Amino acid sequence: MPFGALLACIGIFLALVLQSINLPIWFDEGYTAYLVKGDFGEIWSLTAMDVHPPFYYFLLKIWSMIFGTSLVSLRMMSVFFGVVAIILLFFLVKKWFGKKPAMVATLAMAVSPFLVRYGMEMRMYMVILTIVLAATYVLTLAVEKNQKKWWVLYAILVALGMYTHYFTALIWLTHIIYLQFVLKKPVYKKPIIFAYLGAVLLYIPWIPALLGQMKSISGGFWIPPVTAETPVNFLTNIFFFKSAGELAGWSLLLAIVFFAVYILVEKKAFKAIKKEKSQLIFLLMLFVVPPLAMILVSLIYKPMFVNRYLIPSSIIAWVLLGVSFAFLPLKKACDKCVAIVSAIVIVATSVVGNVNILNRAPDSYVAEIVTKLQDTKLNLPILADDIWVFFASAIYADEKNPVYGTLETTFTNGWGSEEPMKYFEDKLERKDSQVYETLEDFLNENKEFWYVTEKENRFPEGVYIVLEREATEHHFAYRLRCIE
Repeated sequence: MPFGALLACIGIFLALVLQSINLPIWFDEGYTAYLVKGDFGEIWSLTAMDVHPPFYYFLLKIWSMIFGTSLVSLRMMSVFFGVVAIILLFFLVKKWFGKKPAMVATLAMAVSPFLVRYGMEMRMYMVILTIVLAATYVLTLAVEKNQKKWWVLYAILVALGMYTHYFTALIWLTHIIYLQFVLKKPVYKKPIIFAYLGAVLLYIPWIPALLGQMKSISGGFWIPPVTAETPVNFLTNIFFFKSAGELAGWSLLLAIVFFAVYILVEKKAFKAIKKEKSQLIFLLMLFVVPPLAMILVSLIYKPMFVNRYLIPSSIIAWVLLGVSFAFLPLKKACDKCVAIVSAIVIVATSVVGNVNILNRAPDSYVAEIVTKLQDTKLNLPILADDIWVFFASAIYADEKNPVYGTLETTFTNGWGSEEPMKYFEDKLERKDSQVYETLEDFLNENKEFWYVTEKENRFPEGVYIVLEREATEHHFAYRLRCIE
């Protein structure tokens, strides 16, 4: 029965997440797809010039060598790790609380909007979630058995988390607080301190790159400042996939009722649970501590609060609700009524959240104009106006309609995300690099081409005949012929 329930939860997750597998690619995913053109040494070096560590890209490189580099193939690695994360969560909750809470919590995780939203994204979020859950499970075994092998494995997972995304540090901070103050195990004594020192030693090779990245963003970054609305929007997003200001009418009423139900369910669960209370506190900490820590860092240092960077906490919020719901008392008639009403509200919230996910607008609309140009059957190359157009269109290029950019006109922001194009321009064949050094180089080989831009009546420098114009709601394409 428990394993049948696990398979059902995996099936529900797949049914939801695969509906979005063909959605248009956006900037970050385009960068990811482009970066894995390199070998492992190149990925290490080029990632160091951006803002994230390299482990996810290593995994995706291996995946692409086996399954190919199409959009669906690359996104399926995240789906795979989403499934692995669900399995890990099931066994973690089963170990902590038993079979029934494991089944309910796994179902709650499978339908959590953030898991569905980022479960197919060609980014590191599902790998982060998998590492965090694996490390939390291994930490449980290490504390329970106090065997060297579990502490060593925990150290490896902590290091891998840091090699995947820097904000896993907030999870490791939560682990330390839990060990020190809930389990009363001094983290400055062996074997705990040795595990964290081991993770630091494993991380030393990347520290120079980390320092360089910190220096590169010291002058400014794209993340907006934290405000009083930030934590509220975080909560409404992880449950409804809407900012608080976007909720109105019945959806606002549902949100108010849901959060009241959430608090009520947690209060009753904490009262009912005796033996497993420390584990329930651990779940609550994994939900609450990382976002609070990120808010604090954002206020003291620089803005860093991004909802998707808190994927583990976002998912744990639903897991905590599932576990707590499983422990609701059902002896009295009023208890049964509370459980039924709570179940209805929770299900309604999940449905609304996932409907919002599935009905969301694409993060980029470039694919629309590229498809339209391919449908013309003119078989002309496409020149991207800027890096945003390039990254969102490059993966859709084919032999008849290759997509190009130039270092002179397309990649001019000085961002770390432009370094792969600068590097691959003379390292790969043109069809693979998709980059020319100058506009003149491009025009020497392509006298007629499509120019794709977000701005109407914008053209590259030079003299052209405009042969044709295509447009979508968000982009314009001009068929240009160069006049020498």
